[in-house]
Amino acid sequence: MAALVGGVEARAQQALLEEDIVTAQKRSENVMDVPIAISVFNAETIESLSARNLTDLGRFTAGVEMINTKSLQPTYTIRGVQTNDWTAGSDPAVAVYVDGVYAARGAGAEAALVDLARVEVLKGPQGTLLGRNAMGGAIHIISNKPTMAQEGRVKVSVGDYNRIDGEVVINQPVGDGLAFRVIGLTRNRDGYMNSPNGPDLNDEDQQAIRLVVLWTATDRTEVLWRAEYSEVDQHSATHTALIPPTFELANPDRRLDTFGDVATDFVNREQREMFSSSLEINHVMDGMTFTAITGWREYETELDEDLDGANNPDYVLHGRNPQDNDYLSQEFRLTGFTQRLKWTLGAGYSREHVAHDTIALFNLSTLEPFAWAEILKNAGSHTSDTFPGVIAAFEPWPEEAQSSGTYESWAVYGDATWSISDGLNLTGGLRYTRDDKAFDLFTQYQNQIVGADFGLAFYDNGQPVLDVTQRESWDNVSGRIVLDYAVGDDAMVYGSVSTGFKSGGFNTLNVGPVIDTSYDDEEVINYETGLKGQFLQRRLNLNLAVFFYEYDNLQELKLLGQPTPGYNLLNSDAEGYGLEVEALWLATPDLTLGG
Repeated sequence: MAALVGGVEARAQQALLEEDIVTAQKRSENVMDVPIAISVFNAETIESLSARNLTDLGRFTAGVEMINTKSLQPTYTIRGVQTNDWTAGSDPAVAVYVDGVYAARGAGAEAALVDLARVEVLKGPQGTLLGRNAMGGAIHIISNKPTMAQEGRVKVSVGDYNRIDGEVVINQPVGDGLAFRVIGLTRNRDGYMNSPNGPDLNDEDQQAIRLVVLWTATDRTEVLWRAEYSEVDQHSATHTALIPPTFELANPDRRLDTFGDVATDFVNREQREMFSSSLEINHVMDGMTFTAITGWREYETELDEDLDGANNPDYVLHGRNPQDNDYLSQEFRLTGFTQRLKWTLGAGYSREHVAHDTIALFNLSTLEPFAWAEILKNAGSHTSDTFPGVIAAFEPWPEEAQSSGTYESWAVYGDATWSISDGLNLTGGLRYTRDDKAFDLFTQYQNQIVGADFGLAFYDNGQPVLDVTQRESWDNVSGRIVLDYAVGDDAMVYGSVSTGFKSGGFNTLNVGPVIDTSYDDEEVINYETGLKGQFLQRRLNLNLAVFFYEYDNLQELKLLGQPTPGYNLLNSDAEGYGLEVEALWLATPDLTLGG
């Protein structure tokens, strides 16, 4: 239940809670002065929590859940809002940014936390400043910049199941205004889920190297180039049979134990090769700062799963999900300030291409009994040839859905904070977004049964092979208005109304009469009031937030289709509300309590 917000520093003269500087509003500010519900994890906190990935941080964040049982299909949930569809036709509902560059899909978002300045978790829709797909909130990972001092670090961690982690950080200045920072990472651990007839599962095998170059071109211009390459090759978790005969008929000397060993007849594996790079330019002018960020991310993944939960040949269901992705983005931003006004103007463009295959391999005995009626109906005159006795039930039946999309997005935005008086601020912002999407879907079956010209996994009521191209466009104006008031020197109350936008998309796993091939864009409006304050002579941080949100066309993942239901997205309206409380108390210079 603990939620550690920020780091702690025992100072020489007086023990105080350390200030955390964030960029949630595209400018550097003390997190306690930002009228947004934010949980901040700085480098010291990440280290003290031994957090190795975003999922570890999710355990310490109120209203947030992160699950990376399969690191290529992670689920991020903020205030109950999530999208856990992993195919190419949809977008996530929680946006992940790495050094200002959007990580377009979950398969490329989950990364090792090493040599970071901080991680910011913003709650509630962030459509104005961060754009589309930040419906539930946003996560921003900010790495350390090079410094003009020679420094380095080596860290080795060991643990159960032969865990050996290694981190190396080297920072080196190479001349006036030029420095580089190199980070190397390796993580290895044996699996802790025993599988007598295959490799142990839930192991780790990850490597990464990152290079950051800082060039201070002038006293007003800073150039940052970042590049990172990483590899993942490990065995992910598996499903487990809950029906004893399914397991025990294939393992006569063993009894089913839902908390014991697993048995598989297909190797679970997740592999990813990823490269990312960005160029950031910051130029300071009188009262203004111009920022340009160009980002590129690409990866190839392969996720293989044993979905039947046992090694019984009578019940076979295997899945393979290879995916290729490349993402290009460009953002221009101008921020400025006067005595009473802080403002931001920006424009952005992105282009993503993603290709995803969903491959199912099963035999007909895996299907529920009601499916046989559909099989016989669709087989028609081929029934006697197609199903010669019981043998047909054990024939392999592979099917495949191949999908690819090219998605372009444009946006312009503006946001400003006006100091009405010494303690009262009014913030307002608007963003216009347009998304253009082109989507291709090809479904097929390659079963071994002669005459069975129909599908079971990716077709509703046996629809035939499908080859379609769809094009859709969506646009939206999102915004926010916030009023905050300083109560004394160390506390602030705020109230806000904000909206978010996520474009529509395309279903990929089933087609048929009751399933729409596409679905509409979703919009959310969030009403929130909160308190941020430091009390007990700045030894206690307290954050309170009460919120209520309404969705139009929430994109929900449902099981649809006959005879084999598949995951599809459809629209519905929804609302949610909640209360969040986060506190951090520096009880003594050496003891901090958070909850």
